[in-house]
Amino acid sequence: MITVQFKAGEKVIKTKQGFTHDTGQQITILGLLNLPANPLVSFYVDDLEESRIGTYIEGVLVCDIPNIMVTHDVFGAAVKVVSDTSTITKYAVVITQTRIGKPSGAVSVDEQTSFDQLVAILSGLIADVEELEAGIGDIPFASETVLGGIMVGDNLIMTDGVLSIDTEALTDYVDTVILGGAS
Repeated sequence: MITVQFKAGEKVIKTKQGFTHDTGQQITILGLLNLPANPLVSFYVDDLEESRIGTYIEGVLVCDIPNIMVTHDVFGAAVKVVSDTSTITKYAVVITQTRIGKPSGAVSVDEQTSFDQLVAILSGLIADVEELEAGIGDIPFASETVLGGIMVGDNLIMTDGVLSIDTEALTDYVDTVILGGAS
């Protein structure tokens, strides 16, 4: 997926983008103003032009990129508004690709090491989440009659359903730790 951000007043931008796939790409363009719900997006490379209908919602345009475009190092996209009497180009993007093709199937030692490290990190995170979920099982769910969904820890107090800092504990902390008992 290519993501491009227009700033206020910009009509043409140049960007460098990488791809994770050779085909099936989409472009997301942010910061656009005053477009119809389904604007025409024309893609250009050399003497070739292909157009697609995009989807525009609240300043964001998403459109499929023709597969032929991603086979070139540089291509352009023009966002157009079409009426019965005219076609007006509102925005244009020139995209220079950094190729990140599909994996060949062969994995280098460095890639395998990086992969193994990532798996270890993710496994640790999963274990941490499972441990956290096990502890959360004792927390009641909130309802009209039950205060729930929160654990009151150190230096906090709950009074009439309001969570507050324990000002006595805070004062003791400031006096002893921050001021060294010199308050």
